[in-house]
Parts: sequence; C-alpha cells; structure tokens
Amino acid sequence: MTNNPARDYLRLAASSATAVGLVILLYDISLDAVHRAIHALKEGDVGQRTEELNRALAALGLLQGSLDFERGGEVARSLEQFYSVARAKVLEAQLKSSEEILRNLAVELLSLRDAWEQVDQATAGSPYASLTDDNRLAPAFEGPTGEESLGVDWSA
Repeated sequence: MTNNPARDYLRLAASSATAVGLVILLYDISLDAVHRAIHALKEGDVGQRTEELNRALAALGLLQGSLDFERGGEVARSLEQFYSVARAKVLEAQLKSSEEILRNLAVELLSLRDAWEQVDQATAGSPYASLTDDNRLAPAFEGPTGEESLGVDWSA
C-alpha cells in the first residue's frame, strides 16, 4: 500500500464532514478534475483528460444521486436538472476537446460550491442540519435555465 497524502486528506475530510461539508467536498473534487482536464487538454494528453473528466462525472453523479426529491422539493429538482446538464457538458467537452465548455462549467460549479459553503457556515455546529427542512438554508439557485445562470449554454 502506497502512501497517498491527497487520498488520506480526502478520507479525513470526508470522515469529519457534515452532510453539507460532503457536498462541498464533491464540488471540490469536480472542480479539481475539471481544472486538471483543462491542463491535460492544453498539454494534448487525451488519456489524462479522459481520466479527469471521468472523475468529474463520478463526483457529479454522486451529487445527483444524493438528491432527496421528497424533502428537497423544487430545489432538488433544479439541482437534478443542473447535474444532468453539467454531466452532458462534461461529455460534450470531451467530444469537442473544448476548453471553453470546461471553463464555463467550472464557473457554474464554483458558483454553486460557494453557495453550499454559505449554507455550511449558516449551519455550523449542527452536523445534522437538513437543508430541505428549511429552504432558507438552500443555496440560491434558479436552475440552469433561470436568470441566475453564469454563462454556460444550457440548451440541449
């Protein structure tokens, strides 16, 4: 077994994180993977780009799979749509070798990640804080077709 400080850090962060902290961690993983894919794209390293985009897809899939539609209501449905489109954009960026698509996606992911960070700060001290029980704590999100979109072309 090899010592991997990054993996050890992620394990420690995940084991001590709140539910919202885990969401933030998945956003961080997605963002890191997208940035590494951009670098690989610039370097012409198709294998590395593919590996990183697969990592981003996996993290987005975990985020999407963790949605609770019964308790999350409209916020969960909006996030479901966002994650579906974000995953499609990852695939499109891979097919088109598009740095622009990845950069725009990173902006969208960072915006939501920052919103979740605000939620985490608002619920500090409550490891069982439920975002869906109090929609005031949910990140402000109009959905991928709403007015709050930050530049990704969300048309299919």
